[in-house]
Amino acid sequence: MAEQHEAESRHAEYYLAVLTQADDLYGQGGYLAVQGLALLDQALDNIRNGQAWAERESQAGTAGLCRFYPMRGANLLAFRFHPLEQIRWGEAALATARQLKDRPTEAILLSNLGMAYEDTGEHQRAIDYPLRALEIAREVKARDIEETTLGNLGAAYWSLNQLDSAIECYQQQLIIAPQVGDRRGQANALMNIGNILRYRGEGPEALQLYRRALRVFRKIGDRMGEGKAFGNIGIVYSESEPRRAIKYHEKDLQIARELRDRRGEAQALENIGLSYSDLGKHRQAIKNYEAALKLSDGLGDRKGVGNTLTHLGIAYGDLGEPRRALQYYERSLAVALEIGDEDLEAGALTSMGLAYRNLNLHERAVDHFRRASVSMSFSASAGKNSSP
Repeated sequence: MAEQHEAESRHAEYYLAVLTQADDLYGQGGYLAVQGLALLDQALDNIRNGQAWAERESQAGTAGLCRFYPMRGANLLAFRFHPLEQIRWGEAALATARQLKDRPTEAILLSNLGMAYEDTGEHQRAIDYPLRALEIAREVKARDIEETTLGNLGAAYWSLNQLDSAIECYQQQLIIAPQVGDRRGQANALMNIGNILRYRGEGPEALQLYRRALRVFRKIGDRMGEGKAFGNIGIVYSESEPRRAIKYHEKDLQIARELRDRRGEAQALENIGLSYSDLGKHRQAIKNYEAALKLSDGLGDRKGVGNTLTHLGIAYGDLGEPRRALQYYERSLAVALEIGDEDLEAGALTSMGLAYRNLNLHERAVDHFRRASVSMSFSASAGKNSSP
């Protein structure tokens, strides 16, 4: 038994090192990023087995290796893992870090878990976890952890439409990132501030920030970041130049497929679909939406699923098929209620009201418009800005 235990321990330590190497390669960008992903794929089954052994040992109180698995693979695991698997690894690691009183690691895990909970639509945990991480990072004077956590917290506030709080987090991140040498964090902060400005109708200002971020991503060889910058530039152009927007979204899609970034691929397909809808090419839009829906469903991205279902409904409505459109709106509404997303709920109800009106079912239309108004009122109340 002692020999078996020693062999399993060496196995877990070895594949933790492999995971660390893969993540480090990805962090160097360019072709090395692709190598890192390939190494992860080659070793993924053994990495999972190593983590499972470390987790069992941690529960028995005999090993601390468990806490390092999700932390050492933080850049890569989101590419291949369902958010629920990320959460399971993260929560097991968090328990171990707390047991060992490893405060810096606890902060990192809390911050990363917040992002995973955001992907599942658990908005309160997405706020609470990075807030606690931020407290710990400041207590232990870990400026690098503080900087990345500010970015994660900004994303959580942004998802709740608490824009002032989100932009404050990103501005703080933008100040700290150069001090700790985090060029990627600097570019991400530029991108996220740009997102908020674009949302507020300040497209030209957002475009400048996206182009600044694109230059940084290219300098550090971050292909994923480069793709996201292309996607955001495409969104700005979609407001007035949908054909030009499609070209940028296709660049984003190409990079996402190169990196096998399924979440990024789904978003790029969704954006291409929206631009085709703007051009009146609804069948082409539907083709892209259906591909995006399949990817989002497989990733467990419930918000993404709900948004795409609504867009599919709109496309069928534009084709003069309101009853088929209603089927998609009803499915989107079910997702919105499942994850408690008032914005998604209001959008689905409004679209259903329009479809019922087109079918001359005016009482049903009025009822859904009224329900949408109530949902929007709740959303506006929940979205009041507060300081982080």
